[in-house]
Amino acid sequence: MQKKHIFLISALLILVICFFYKDRIFKASLMLPTSSELITEDIERTPTMNELAFCIGSNKWYIDKQEQNYIDEFNNIRPIVREDIILLPIGRILRRFGENVVWDSAEKIMSANLYGDSFKLSIDNKCFSLGDKVFNLNSDIRMYEQQYFLSAEDIANILGLNFYLKDGVIAFINKDINLDETIDYYINKYNEDLLNVEDIELLKSIDIPVLMYHLCLKDIPPDDVKGMAVTVEEFDEQLQALKDAGYKSISFEQYYNYKRFGASLPSKPIILTFDDGYENNYTNAFPILKKHNMKATIFIVTSAVGELGVQYPHMTWEQMKEMEYSGLITIQNHGAIHTPMDKLSRKEMEKVVLAANESIDYHLGARQIYVFAYPYLRYNFKTVDELRKLDIHIQVTNLADAINEKTSMANIKRINVPYGTSAEELLDLIK
Repeated sequence: MQKKHIFLISALLILVICFFYKDRIFKASLMLPTSSELITEDIERTPTMNELAFCIGSNKWYIDKQEQNYIDEFNNIRPIVREDIILLPIGRILRRFGENVVWDSAEKIMSANLYGDSFKLSIDNKCFSLGDKVFNLNSDIRMYEQQYFLSAEDIANILGLNFYLKDGVIAFINKDINLDETIDYYINKYNEDLLNVEDIELLKSIDIPVLMYHLCLKDIPPDDVKGMAVTVEEFDEQLQALKDAGYKSISFEQYYNYKRFGASLPSKPIILTFDDGYENNYTNAFPILKKHNMKATIFIVTSAVGELGVQYPHMTWEQMKEMEYSGLITIQNHGAIHTPMDKLSRKEMEKVVLAANESIDYHLGARQIYVFAYPYLRYNFKTVDELRKLDIHIQVTNLADAINEKTSMANIKRINVPYGTSAEELLDLIK
């Protein structure tokens, strides 16, 4: 009888322990050895969609050919590129395609109901379970903008879709769908939206002017800033002339997609940039960019954000967020402080570049790619090498003529547009 009581008490203790430590038991189960060669067919489930498509540099993305709302920040899904790996935010993926998403911050486990099955992702153990099956992730889990990102291949495995990358289109497609027709649909859609050319040989011969602006003022600028300022009237006339001449503005993200993933471009692309992040970029230049539906990249000094009490105040994070929501503006890195990079040690360069990237990602969301413009146009082989190691995708260096298909993404040069440049002179300048 005594042995029977001891057995019952032991059983009850085991049940109590299992109840209170069920998450840790699950965590331990995720450590079971599994195949590192995970393929989609290993996971049996019925996806709720057949197609999911994105393009780096495009604000549009699609589910089963239906355009999604880019403006909805909470549900917006944008791929990013880090160390040549395409990544997507797993939390937003689950909120969009799953139900009852829960984050256990203590155990670092994300759980949801996905396609009718219980799904759990263990951040620490780099694996996930679906139903009673456990699978290793193929790539590391990354964290940006306080979100966890998984590789496109791992996202495809979780969703039960196959991952493809062709001509700049990132696609997740049900294995039962006609692959060629589906990929071609999204490539054509991407090119149609951006008025892109399809002639590969023509693409190789395209020159891309990159214009550099700083200040956009309502009045004639003082002599000491005429080399870095335009008036509102001048800027308006210049953009109208560019449009009339057939130029279409693109972002550095679109240029990267062209160079890295083989995407197409408009027949006469142009890139507009502003340096330093002055408030007049928001109050004066932004309304004109919206008027002409033209894109621009603004390189900001993060330590100067919101700076007042100076001759030319700087934009706030809220103003920049509004600009980015328009789909026309991208904010990129001009340094945590405005300093000549060629005078810094490698360790100092790392601090200046990474601190700014982290600040921009935190306030505005993870950048699809990282672009850095050198303050004072000061750079050398050492800075270029160091920034490559820091995963800077594009480096904007000095002044020169237009860039093209052969231009290194670590040596993008721009054309300065000073005060007094007429619309006709600008067109002559970029020919």
